[in-house]
Amino acid sequence: MTMLRFLVKSILNKHKPTVIAVIGDGQTSIGRDVVYKILKSNFDVKRSFEIKNNELSISLAILNYTHYQETSFELMLVIIKMIKKLFVKNPRHYFLILKIVGTTPKMLNRWLKIVKPEVLLIVGKTTISYDKYNIKKLIKISSSGNSEVHESFDLVTTQIGKFYDA
Repeated sequence: MTMLRFLVKSILNKHKPTVIAVIGDGQTSIGRDVVYKILKSNFDVKRSFEIKNNELSISLAILNYTHYQETSFELMLVIIKMIKKLFVKNPRHYFLILKIVGTTPKMLNRWLKIVKPEVLLIVGKTTISYDKYNIKKLIKISSSGNSEVHESFDLVTTQIGKFYDA
């Protein structure tokens, strides 16, 4: 197990964030951002960000790091800071919205197993079976036209808002 994966699991075990995973082959960035906007006014919320290496983006979001590290040296500094925070900071609850796309089904399943999402938002189609995860709220949206996209994300807003009283 790599140091980064160990650190990610340790942070998740310590803080026990409420994870909302956004997956699928559709407009997952919009889905992630819609969920973020719904929850941010009432809760402490973190989210993954856009970089080419989706696995690194997921790891950095879990570590609460908000920008991509350009070099291996910068990434090592982040890891050292996070190890220090792991032992110094008190646990605190927050919501973590993770866009998990662009990976193989095997990697997607591995991430879902690691982050244990409470809510799964599927935007478009997915090739994995999500039945084996303890998902409390499943939201699926698929659309082909622009007006349908807005209606679908309005549905997400309503569903997430009701589920978390936001």
